[in-house]
Amino acid sequence: MYKINFLLLLLLSVLNGIYAQQKPMVFNHNETALPGDAFNVQGSGWSKNVELWGTVVKGNENSLSPSFPIKMISADEGCVTGVFPLEMSYRKNVLIAVWVKEGELYSEPFFLNSSIAVNMDYEEVKQGYVFSIYGRNLS
Repeated sequence: MYKINFLLLLLLSVLNGIYAQQKPMVFNHNETALPGDAFNVQGSGWSKNVELWGTVVKGNENSLSPSFPIKMISADEGCVTGVFPLEMSYRKNVLIAVWVKEGELYSEPFFLNSSIAVNMDYEEVKQGYVFSIYGRNLS
């Protein structure tokens, strides 16, 4: 009896995993993009009918949500290339949150132009000490 229940449960969970639509997952993307630049996104859980959506991060939001579509150059299963909108005349390194949309499901946002610390003088700094941080998009 327990074997039958176990096998039935296993079969149902496998079938559920096959037929249930998963939200898109991004595992690789460009770190920076300027207006007019192309950027590439790699992941899983989407088809050729995928869309890219974005929003400008101002820093005072309670939560982020997609606000504008991003033009795409190409889309394939697991890879999509978009173009950062030219009409966005923001400062050079504006932070943009981007989502991959498949059907009605959105991926977790990833960020273009986020600050990345590459090297720091010290792991901890005492009050009044001078230290340096080196990285990308720190301005």
